Amino acid sequence: MNALGRVAYGASINGNPEVFVINGDGSGSHRLDVGGISDSDPTYTPDNGSILFSHNSQIYKMTASGTGLTNLDDGAANDYQPVQSATGLIAFTRLNPTTLLDEIWTMNANGTNKLALYTSPGNHYAQPSFSPDGTKLVFVASPSAGGFQSIIELVLATGETVQLTQSTANVYDVWPCFSPDGQYLLFGRNNNSGGYIMKASQDGFGAVPVYSAPSGAIMNRIWWSPYLANKLYVGTGGTFGTTSNGFVLAQQNDAITSFVNALASTGGTLTIAADASTPNVMRITPTSGTVKTVQYANGFFAGPVTVNAGTAKQVVVSFDSLGHVSLVIPVTKMGPGISGALAVYDSRGKNLAPRGASEVLIGTNGNLAKMR
Repeated sequence: MNALGRVAYGASINGNPEVFVINGDGSGSHRLDVGGISDSDPTYTPDNGSILFSHNSQIYKMTASGTGLTNLDDGAANDYQPVQSATGLIAFTRLNPTTLLDEIWTMNANGTNKLALYTSPGNHYAQPSFSPDGTKLVFVASPSAGGFQSIIELVLATGETVQLTQSTANVYDVWPCFSPDGQYLLFGRNNNSGGYIMKASQDGFGAVPVYSAPSGAIMNRIWWSPYLANKLYVGTGGTFGTTSNGFVLAQQNDAITSFVNALASTGGTLTIAADASTPNVMRITPTSGTVKTVQYANGFFAGPVTVNAGTAKQVVVSFDSLGHVSLVIPVTKMGPGISGALAVYDSRGKNLAPRGASEVLIGTNGNLAKMR
């Protein structure tokens, strides 16, 4: 799933694996027809604009709409399970044609400079996944004779490796991935008693099951959604002061992680709703007039920041995965998209665009991705 709420997945039609996309609510499923005998392992690139996948056992890229098919591979071996880091580096699994062992390889975003990153005699290495900042790679290790699978972490700058899970006989840990903030590790575990989704700290400690699959089910590929890991409570009224027209409260577990308080210029009410395409974005819109001021704070007892919204017809507020306010953007033009920004305020109230911005793009974790 990408940050725009779209899901890319693989499914078989008449025995042929194909790539599909679907909306996050289950609607709009359709096949991206790229003419392959076998298309599998689709993943979105960090900018959400492209999909990497294995096309006839080679790594290809196409736009998110299925056009612009580009071969990134060299045909030297069967390659699959591609994933791209925030820095642009692509990791993938390669089946060594001589040893018939799976290996972890990397290449540049354009397919150049292919390198064997992690191999060793007698072992398979597969299912790579990057940390959010692109500095670490986690993957699965298993002996060629089978019997168990464990998870390895590799620091790309130094080559240092750490075994994160210590699997025993008939315990198979699969498809590790980091949480969007990099603090936790999620992976599947299959053993004689069933299949589980496990959650651990980023270093593999304290692994506990968070989901038990139905009897006979086996865990497969797992991704941590970029959607908010908290609950948003939305309401209107003077809860945080007699002049308040609308507010947003963000909560994680039992703690209030942030609040946003807004005032309309006419003293009327404000409507507050999640953005249709980006769930970690809220749009505050006055029923008449403009938004006058916005007050916000991360942590219920933190000192609030107050910003003048000017003549904004709408205020866009983004939240990170912990429910903290990342950006507050008063705009003169209504969505979709974010255009006509009067200012771009960060979590501390600093204006990142004193002269305004014609267009603003928010990243997967609520941060500023691009503006012009």
